[in-house]
Amino acid sequence: MSSIEDTYTKVTNAARPVLLSIAAILLAVIATWIFHVFFSLFLSSFPELESLKWGERAKAVEDYMKISPFAIYTVLFAHAAGAIAGVYFVTRTNIFFDQKNQVERPQWIAPLIVLGFWIYYIFKTDMVEAPVGLEWTAIDLLTAAVLAAITYLYAGGRIKAKPSEEIYKG
Repeated sequence: MSSIEDTYTKVTNAARPVLLSIAAILLAVIATWIFHVFFSLFLSSFPELESLKWGERAKAVEDYMKISPFAIYTVLFAHAAGAIAGVYFVTRTNIFFDQKNQVERPQWIAPLIVLGFWIYYIFKTDMVEAPVGLEWTAIDLLTAAVLAAITYLYAGGRIKAKPSEEIYKG
């Protein structure tokens, strides 16, 4: 291999976890959006919050949660589903590419990036955009983080990706 090809391979192998993390975050947002739309079919309409100040938003969300107490559980489910989809996608895809390119490394970098951005998204949504309160935000963050960790383990992230030849040898 030439020096340019070696450099290209090293750069792509180093950048892949970050690029896959971006795709996984997009997938997580889409999965969350799908569940929010699906659950909105069964709930009363959510109040318009964009023009309200933070205190008014909190009051509107509190009033809505009294009318639709099931709504907070749908939010927990949707946010957890987004975390699961993103972490599973990035872990499995990164393992696949590492095996294909014969790169042996732990798989925690990309899922950690996805989870970090997802935690930020949940915190921002639950505390600023639709303030549900500190307790529900903590439950939402903890649920998403724990389920993302379980998904990471299920997807095989704790195992270093081995080149394909070693897998078939046994």
